[in-house]
Amino acid sequence: MVVTLVWLVMAGLQLISAANAARRGMDATDALRQVASEDLTDLADSLGGPSDDVEEETAAATLSRAADYFSDANHRIGSPWVRPLYLLPVLGRQLRSVDALSSAAAVTASEAASATSELESILTSSTATGGNRLDAIARSQQVLTMLQDGIDDLDLGPTEGLLGPLANAHNRFAREYTRVNDTLASTLTAVNGVEDFLSGPTDYLMLAANNAEMRAGSGMYLQAGDIRIADGNFVVGELNPTPASRAHRIHRHGGS
Repeated sequence: MVVTLVWLVMAGLQLISAANAARRGMDATDALRQVASEDLTDLADSLGGPSDDVEEETAAATLSRAADYFSDANHRIGSPWVRPLYLLPVLGRQLRSVDALSSAAAVTASEAASATSELESILTSSTATGGNRLDAIARSQQVLTMLQDGIDDLDLGPTEGLLGPLANAHNRFAREYTRVNDTLASTLTAVNGVEDFLSGPTDYLMLAANNAEMRAGSGMYLQAGDIRIADGNFVVGELNPTPASRAHRIHRHGGS
């Protein structure tokens, strides 16, 4: 009885510690999500850009801290003190769910922290030349692909028979996990498009509007020219007046 009592106390302490660690991890990710959703400037700062607050924690550091909390929670929920409880029919299912969710959260936050740290480096690298721009795009593609592979097909544990709060947590994590994967897929598509755009060679028509005549967000296209994009470089050709600009001048001066 004494041994059983000691085991239950130790298991209870491990569960309490796991819950606290998981809560800290969620607080860290919630704080980062709030910045990302409310202020684009603050998000850019958190990715390594200039900030007035030198003590501000970067996104990579926040995610790394969250990963440590989730990893600690997963370690405690899977400790030898708690593992025997996995055999119980109802409680065991709840513990296996928490085990899987904390593991998936730790992996996701850790992979995201590594990717964000790499993106911070890319953001601060030089883009003065066409080669620099293409290199930044290629590095971004590699980082995003590695992140996509790193968090692909994670086990989120049991989905049935979960108690209310745990079921809500599982559903929330599943939604966020799906959203992150969808965002990664669309971001990679956009980055691939930017690479095609910068690589060229492609010619585009460039129209110059008169800012003094802006109406509904656009002015008259008074000049036109060509712009050639190749190997990350932009070469603008000569701009010439458009027929619209000549007609506009004739109208203003009363010509026929």
